[in-house]
Amino acid sequence: MSKINFLKNKNSIEKKIIKDLKNFQKIDKNNKISVLPDVHLKKGEMSPTGCVLVSSKITPAFTHLSVGSGISAWSIEVDKNFNIKKFDSLFKFLKKKIPGSNVGNKKLHNFTEKQLENFFKFGPLMFFTKKKFSKFFLKNIENKGNFVKNLKNKISYEESVPDYLKKIAKKNFGTMGTGNTFIELHEIKEDFTNKNLSTKKLFFYIHSGIPEAYLTMFYSPRWGLHGEEFIPFEKEKWNFFSKHIIDKKSILTKKNFFPEASKYFGIDPESYDGKIYLSAMAYICNMAIANRIYLATIINEYLKKKLNIKNMSLVWDCVHDSIKTERVNNKLKIVHRHGASPAYNDDYIKKNLNNNKNYKTIIVPSKPGGDTLIAVIKGNIGKYNNSICHGTGRLLDRPAAKSKYNHNSTKKKILEKVDKLYFKMKDISGENPNSFRSLEEIIQILEKNKLIQKQYITTPKYVLKS
Repeated sequence: MSKINFLKNKNSIEKKIIKDLKNFQKIDKNNKISVLPDVHLKKGEMSPTGCVLVSSKITPAFTHLSVGSGISAWSIEVDKNFNIKKFDSLFKFLKKKIPGSNVGNKKLHNFTEKQLENFFKFGPLMFFTKKKFSKFFLKNIENKGNFVKNLKNKISYEESVPDYLKKIAKKNFGTMGTGNTFIELHEIKEDFTNKNLSTKKLFFYIHSGIPEAYLTMFYSPRWGLHGEEFIPFEKEKWNFFSKHIIDKKSILTKKNFFPEASKYFGIDPESYDGKIYLSAMAYICNMAIANRIYLATIINEYLKKKLNIKNMSLVWDCVHDSIKTERVNNKLKIVHRHGASPAYNDDYIKKNLNNNKNYKTIIVPSKPGGDTLIAVIKGNIGKYNNSICHGTGRLLDRPAAKSKYNHNSTKKKILEKVDKLYFKMKDISGENPNSFRSLEEIIQILEKNKLIQKQYITTPKYVLKS
C-alpha cells in the first residue's frame, strides 16, 4: 500500500513528480510522503517543491538546496486616514539597503565575526535581548528561532558546518536572497476576524533565506556546481568529509555524497554522519532565521525614526525548507519539508509544543502582485505530516517563464495590482504572475478538506523583489 498522501487531485500532478516521490518512498517501506496543493518541479532541485517526507532516516536529497528559507509576517497599525504613499521612501531605502546577494563583497552591517557566529549557534536571540524587538515575540518564531537548542547529540558549529558554507552565509548576511524572495507591504482586503479596529492594520511579509548556503550539495551526488566550478566544489566536499572519516561505516556512507551514486538513499540519524548533518542543518536554519529577523529590524528602525510608527509586531515566522526531528504518532521521526510550512492542530500543540497556539498560524503568499492568506489550522493537519503549503506554487518553472514572457510585460502585469514595484534583477520575466497558481485555487482545496479558518486576505501595495 502506497504511503503517499495527496492533498490535491492526484490526476492533476505531473507523472514525473509522482515517479520521483515513489522512488523516495521506496528507500524505506515505512516512509510517508504528503503532497501539498502547490507541488511543482524546479530546475536544479532534487525533489518536488511542496512535499513532506517523514522517515526514520535522513534523506538529504529531499529538501530545497537553500535550507532555512522561510517567511516572516509582521503587522503595524496606523490611523485610518494614514497616507500609504509615505511608504515610498521606505521601499526606496530598502531597495538601496538590502541586496539580493552580496556580489561585490560589500560591508552590509556592523556585526562582528563573533556575533555572526552566534547567529549560527543561537539564531536571532540577540535582537530580542538587545531590545530591537520585544522578547515576547520569540514565541512567534518556529522553535523560538533556535533549531539547535533541542537537538540531541549535536556536533559543534565549528565541526559540523563546512567552511565553504560558513563563508557564504556570513558574506550574505543582510541580503534578501535569490529566487522568489521579497519584502511586501499589504493592506487588508477581506477580514474574517469580526474585529472592528479603529485603526488601519497593515502587514509586512519577508520571504528570504541565505543565498547559496547549499548544505544539500555536500550530502548529495551529482548536484554540485557545474562547469568550471564543479571540480573545485567537489574538492571542497572532499576536504570537509576527509576530516570526518572515523570508521568503515562512515566511509561507506560518504560514498553516497559523490558523483556516480544515487540520490535515493538515507542516513541513520544516530550515526556520526547523521549527527553532523542534522547539526549543520540546524545551525544554517538558525542563520537564515536571524537574517530574516535582521531585515525586519531594518524596517522597524526606519518606521520608528522616519514615520513615527512604533508598533511593529511579529505575527509568525517559520521555515519551509528544513530537515529536523519531530514527534510523529508518539515516535521521533525525521521530517523533511521542501516548500512546506509546519502547522499543527490543538492536540499536538498541547502535547508537544507547550500549548503555543502560534503553531496553528499559516501564511500563504501567491504570485508577485497577488494576495496573501493568513489563516489558522482547524482540521486534521496530522494527516498531511503536520505541514501546509508555503505558497500557491508555480505553473511554469523560472526558465520556462523567462522564455515565454518578457521583462516589460511582466513588470506591467505586476503593476496592475500594486502601487509600487521595486526589484533587483535586470530581467523579472521569470516572475510573471501568470507563472503561478491562484490563491483562490489553493484556498478552495484547503477549505474543501476542512483544514483552515481564514483570518485575513491581504493585498499588496508595495513590492520589493530580489
